[in-house]
Amino acid sequence: MVSIVMDFYCLLQWRKWLQKLFLKDLIFRSQLMNILVNGLEFSVSGSRLGQILTELGYDNMVLVTAVNGNFVSTEKRDEFKIKNSDKIEVLAPMQGG
Repeated sequence: MVSIVMDFYCLLQWRKWLQKLFLKDLIFRSQLMNILVNGLEFSVSGSRLGQILTELGYDNMVLVTAVNGNFVSTEKRDEFKIKNSDKIEVLAPMQGG
């Protein structure tokens, strides 16, 4: 009888843990924003262009950026707000001829 009670208690604890984990995942996903970068869809947590570029691995690179077809200068990237479904174009200069 004690074994059944312990098993039931463990099952309840496991269920509570799974519910917390599921809720944390739902909250995290609701904070993500879906954007297009060079035509590919990404879910990102940043809300500013500079944060998003860092999140996607574009930090410390010489880049040209545009949001929804409008050029965004290097100086304005850290303050430029991105909205859900924005289209970001990231171009890196290439050498050659």
